[in-house]
Amino acid sequence: MNLLERPIYTERIIPFINKQVIKVLTGQRRVGKSYVLLQLMDHIRHTDSNANIVYINMELDEFITGISKEGIIHVNLIGFLTANQD
Repeated sequence: MNLLERPIYTERIIPFINKQVIKVLTGQRRVGKSYVLLQLMDHIRHTDSNANIVYINMELDEFITGISKEGIIHVNLIGFLTANQD
């Protein structure tokens, strides 16, 4: 996959992979957060070919089952996970 590399971001995140720390990427829309995640996924695949990676594109309506009055998005992964098992 050819992506515009963002080493400033990925090099800061890579040391925390496989650590019990929650990683959060925040920023305005369309600034490249998803591409940083895709680059991190590529890095993980190259370092651990047995890694289990689940990528959910929240732009796809098929995962969203509802939004609560508090603004919490409810996601259904059961069909996705069972359909994509080997």
